[in-house]
Amino acid sequence: MQLRLPSPAINGGGNAAYTGIGGPSTDLAGGPRIMYERIDMGAFEYQMAGFCNKVVYVTPGGAGMQDGSSWANALSSSFLQEMISTACSSVTFLLGAGLYKPTIGADRSRSFFIPSGVQIYGGYVAGTTTCTTFPSSTTLSGEIADLSTNWDNSNYVVKFKNASSQTRLDGVVITGGSDKLLDTSGGIQNDGSGSGNSSSPSLTNIILIRNDGFYGGGLYNMGRNGGNASPMLTNVLFINNAGGGIYNDGYAGTSSPVLTNVRIEANYGTGMHNDGTEGGTSNPVLTNVCFQGNEHRAIRNIGTNGTCSPLLTNVTILNNTYHSPGVAVYSTASTPRLINCVVFRNKGSQTFYSSNSTLTVEYSLLEPGLTDYTDGGNNITTTISPFVSDNDPQLNACSPAIDAGNNSLNTTLTDLAGNPRRQRTIDMGAFEFQGTTMGMVTIPDGFLG
Repeated sequence: MQLRLPSPAINGGGNAAYTGIGGPSTDLAGGPRIMYERIDMGAFEYQMAGFCNKVVYVTPGGAGMQDGSSWANALSSSFLQEMISTACSSVTFLLGAGLYKPTIGADRSRSFFIPSGVQIYGGYVAGTTTCTTFPSSTTLSGEIADLSTNWDNSNYVVKFKNASSQTRLDGVVITGGSDKLLDTSGGIQNDGSGSGNSSSPSLTNIILIRNDGFYGGGLYNMGRNGGNASPMLTNVLFINNAGGGIYNDGYAGTSSPVLTNVRIEANYGTGMHNDGTEGGTSNPVLTNVCFQGNEHRAIRNIGTNGTCSPLLTNVTILNNTYHSPGVAVYSTASTPRLINCVVFRNKGSQTFYSSNSTLTVEYSLLEPGLTDYTDGGNNITTTISPFVSDNDPQLNACSPAIDAGNNSLNTTLTDLAGNPRRQRTIDMGAFEFQGTTMGMVTIPDGFLG
């Protein structure tokens, strides 16, 4: 008698005992004998098949028939990785609140592999159409073994390969990936490498926290060697990732992601590394983005024998550190452009470094005395912090960055805090001041006697 979900016999056997006695490669029905991580009990192997043309409901423990047809019959997290990786491009997965891991065992090579066209939405309250607000209540974790170390964690938690722009991951927290030895990202690996390949998924309402990788602990966009890895990021937070926040690898290929309303904060490593070397291209477009407190520079641009021309509009770069010049923006053979930005307290004279590069800054607020940039006009300098505090990068009521930007170059509706992007003339930096400025207080007639 063949198995069906949610039989406890599925994934309940011991692989070593079976393969060790030379067991056949097929079950009694002629199907593959080991479909997932562990052999099933009994003579028949449950033949897990991918979903097509439907919405799949998932909770950590599953429910009812566990076929994913409804919240009452939610798929269990134990089968989520397999079902996602074999799903058709038309499938949408809705994930209830809770913790999900890409393996039921300790195989570090397993991750949540999301095929092209598949869409995954987290944060749902099971049984309803309600989603939790950012940050999500759904966590994808690479912490699969010993909780006291990350050396046995998943190499990376989520992987895309040649994903179309219709591919979407929305409303999850990603944590616990650790890929120190394979030299990629611990959080998300987005692979569009190789001639003619491309991977450009949409990443929305996501937090990447405490992942560890050699290149871009949070996100590694691999578009090298004739490929293209240029995802769309909206409302994403990178925080406390080792190995940096984002690595855009366009070596002999292309990696030019688009970031809107993104925070890159307190990462150990470069906040964003852009590589357009050896005939490659890395021209990321950043709007309403904040780099704060990253320990090995905010942004590093390398375009040797290629093109590296990032465009930063309404970006705040605050309190980043490093032991050599280029703490805020480091550029070699690159042409970055900053518009409507605020760059402050990034080790003063070491803020910028440009070698064989042109860093153009316009309509931006800077500290006085900065060098290694080209003044594109309409910049402001001040020795007094324009922020609410060192830990709060929103503008204070006296900030000269208020109403000092260029309206025509930012058409977004909201700022990084989700507030209206433009009150009057657009402000400089990632945050729009929402109150009344000190210089605009109206004193009623007769108030002074």
